[in-house]
Amino acid sequence: MKTGNTVLSSFGTTIFEVMSRLAQENDAINLGQGFPDGNGPDDVVEAGVDYLRNGLNQYPSMYGIPDLRQPNRAATIKIAPKIRAGILRPSSGIK
Repeated sequence: MKTGNTVLSSFGTTIFEVMSRLAQENDAINLGQGFPDGNGPDDVVEAGVDYLRNGLNQYPSMYGIPDLRQPNRAATIKIAPKIRAGILRPSSGIK
C-alpha cells in the first residue's frame, strides 16, 4: 500500500507538517499556520465554534484524515476510468 502523495512527498517534510504533527502528538492547538485578517461570515464563525467545541480543530497531516482517506480512495477508483477516457477532467469538470 502506498503512503502519502507521490507528488507532495518529493518535497520532503515541511514545517507545517512538523508543527501539525507536534500539535497532534501533544494535544495542542496549532497556531503555526498564520492569522486571518478578520473573523469572516457569521455562519463560518459558527461552524468553527462547533468544530472547536467538538475537538475538530487541527490541520491534518499531509497524509490526510484517516476517516476520509478510504471514502476518497473509493471515489477516486470510481471516477478514474472517466478521467483516463477524458470524459472527466479534474481541472474543468465533466465534458
